[in-house]
Amino acid sequence: MSDRQRIGALLLVVILLFAGRLLWNRLFVEEPTIATAPQLYTVYFSSGNKTYLMPEYRFGEGTISQRLDALVSGPQHPNLAPLLPQGTRVISYEESADLLYVNFSEDLLLHHSGGSIGELITIYGIVNTLTEIESVKRVQILVAGKMVSTIAGHVDISNPLVRDWSLIGSQKL
Repeated sequence: MSDRQRIGALLLVVILLFAGRLLWNRLFVEEPTIATAPQLYTVYFSSGNKTYLMPEYRFGEGTISQRLDALVSGPQHPNLAPLLPQGTRVISYEESADLLYVNFSEDLLLHHSGGSIGELITIYGIVNTLTEIESVKRVQILVAGKMVSTIAGHVDISNPLVRDWSLIGSQKL
């Protein structure tokens, strides 16, 4: 065997060992990279005629904070209407077991357009959006840090509220 053949054989052995080590690391040592689809979460807004709730899907983890921010900023789809009166802010929120307390600014009361259906849609748009989160089963709406009996005189919110499926529309946007 000539020197050239020995060097060639030695290089072949080194390449095979290197390739074998890379393959070993990829299969048994390194965590495989799995491509994941972006997460979607649901926020409910008022239908164009303001008689039922329609889901709007957003990208993200769907945290309480993201959902509340989405409710405050309003819908992105032009055929949906905001739930909250303009100027309404979320002051704070606190989760306790399966109950979520959400504290809104007084604008929720002062600037609400009123009406029994409008009030129902506002309240259950908030409740249904937040109960999409697995750990949240009930929502207590507060205004300026206080429990209030109603937003516009029609729906009792003095106790925690649970999801209401009957207000969710099935119309496609």
